[in-house]
Amino acid sequence: MKARLAYPATFLVPIAAASALVGISAAAFGVGVLWLFIYGDDGWPKAAEYIVLSLASLGALAVFAGLLTASYRYGKQREPARITNQHALIGVIASLLIPTLIFIKQL
Repeated sequence: MKARLAYPATFLVPIAAASALVGISAAAFGVGVLWLFIYGDDGWPKAAEYIVLSLASLGALAVFAGLLTASYRYGKQREPARITNQHALIGVIASLLIPTLIFIKQL
């Protein structure tokens, strides 16, 4: 497998987890700003919900695409050199560490 495809495949799970965290954080920030400064405890229009969710989704997709592109470019840059087992080990550890930390946080 070429390095340009190996790096995005190796880091796909951590990239997806980081993107999900960014999306959740963006939604929480948007709701917090709207609640504190605009709507408060009054009734919220349905459009506010759609706007917050849309912006959070766009943010998560942007981070996902950006990190996937960065890993592809790094793999393409490393293609003349051989992929070492160290990079694969880092990818596996990152793939297991992020969901484990999320699980521990939920406990």
